[in-house]
Amino acid sequence: MDVSLRVRFTATERRERGVAHRVPIEPSSTIHARHFASLIGRLSRALQMENYSKFHNEVGVPIVRIGCREFKCIGDKPPQDHSHIYLKIGDAGEIVCPYCSTLFCFDPSLGANEADPADCAYGEPL
Repeated sequence: MDVSLRVRFTATERRERGVAHRVPIEPSSTIHARHFASLIGRLSRALQMENYSKFHNEVGVPIVRIGCREFKCIGDKPPQDHSHIYLKIGDAGEIVCPYCSTLFCFDPSLGANEADPADCAYGEPL
């Protein structure tokens, strides 16, 4: 497969090289295109994760009920928070945060950003 790119040169370059001509694209450019696509995919996932609901357990309750299956646990309110970790509640309907050991249970009666106790839902300060 012959892949080429049409290139325009300045007047000086045209005098030295002649009229604009085709420059072959090296096969490595395909690798760069794949790498670029991979970066875009990772960026898209990262932006999607930034929109996940955030929950904490500053009040220290043993179980926090939440209304979403994918969320971010921050442990405590900043600056005492632990590493922000993305968790996904599976078919069992519950998951334990490996940092703060809070048990999160899915409750479909709650909204995506709601928790029981309500103080455990975290909203970024404006």
